[in-house]
Amino acid sequence: MIVKKENNVKPKPFYRLINIFHYIFPAVFILVILNVNAHADKREVRVGVYANKPLVYQDESGEHKGLSIDVLRFVALEENWKLDFIPCSWSECLEMLARGENDIQVIIAKTPERDKIYDFTNQSLYSLWAQIFIHPDADIESWTDLTGKNVAVHKDDLFSETFKKLIKEFGIDCNLLEVADYHSMLKLMNEHKADAGVFIQTFAEPYAVRGIVGASW
Repeated sequence: MIVKKENNVKPKPFYRLINIFHYIFPAVFILVILNVNAHADKREVRVGVYANKPLVYQDESGEHKGLSIDVLRFVALEENWKLDFIPCSWSECLEMLARGENDIQVIIAKTPERDKIYDFTNQSLYSLWAQIFIHPDADIESWTDLTGKNVAVHKDDLFSETFKKLIKEFGIDCNLLEVADYHSMLKLMNEHKADAGVFIQTFAEPYAVRGIVGASW
């Protein structure tokens, strides 16, 4: 199942955007989960979760919700699992999964390296891509204008790693500001400490619509 982004969320005309890379994010189940059916009693399953609305988020009461959570709850009902949601930053989620502290990680891209370690679902859940968003006052009209600019990126994020490869290939020398999450990136842009940021489109587009940040060309 692949869910397309909603077409009713669009930047204002004077904001510009570029989809620099696409990637499909399936849910991931590590190998230890595959044998839970052998247990008659309800099995407690630890799930790494990080804020990535509308896929994963906490409502005002603190309950975990989102498309990924809904799908996982359905699977848990079928498999007789008791889900234990473990909030963590993206970097922390990866580390906990690698150490075997979490059993499932939602919203993680499949890469050749990860596929050697973890067991991914066969069906993709959601299609995501990244966009470069610029500060409304930043003088950036093209890729080359990123030279010498401060660009916020998400630490350990696949899109950020791809962006690093792209600017190296294009010979663009910009200052990368690596932070732990997209909210920290947005804070840097609102304070104009960053001229641009590499965001996942589901996070940044609503802010572009409200004029808080501008989407790039």
